[in-house]
Amino acid sequence: NPTLRTETSRGWELGLRTKSNDGKLRAQLSYFDLRLRNLITFDSNAFRIVNQSQLISRGVELEIDWQPDDCFEVRGGGTWNHTRIKKTQFDPENRPRWRGFLEITARPIPPLELTIRAIASSSSKATSFKTRPRVDTLNGYGRLDLQATWKVNDRLDVFVEIQNVTDTTPREAV
Repeated sequence: NPTLRTETSRGWELGLRTKSNDGKLRAQLSYFDLRLRNLITFDSNAFRIVNQSQLISRGVELEIDWQPDDCFEVRGGGTWNHTRIKKTQFDPENRPRWRGFLEITARPIPPLELTIRAIASSSSKATSFKTRPRVDTLNGYGRLDLQATWKVNDRLDVFVEIQNVTDTTPREAV
């Protein structure tokens, strides 16, 4: 599409970060606002790349980290993100309203670190060449990952990660 205009963006974030006196508990809460002008997207009805007027993305993020000792750590967080295209009633595709995670890390012996991570996402809207112009709602999903890391020295880690241990079928596109 030779008439495409360049995407431009402006954004800002305001947050609060704190930790307990002993440093074992840390938290961060932030609000963000992002505006993309001339958003470049694919219009499946016209079958071409086009500009949308303006994408507005606003949300809140929270992250908490608790490490009671050197052998154990729990981290969790979530993002709520409301995204819309200005001057339309449509939410943009492939953008879930919320995502979150919970991660537990154990260090049973000094060079070994074991992590289990759960990730979750809410539903989102999507279309494809095959389904156009119909917009489908993709279910939210959860995923479980495992990771083992051997810390060889300060500059080298060897790790293996198995993503999606439960073999769920997360759908992020039609």
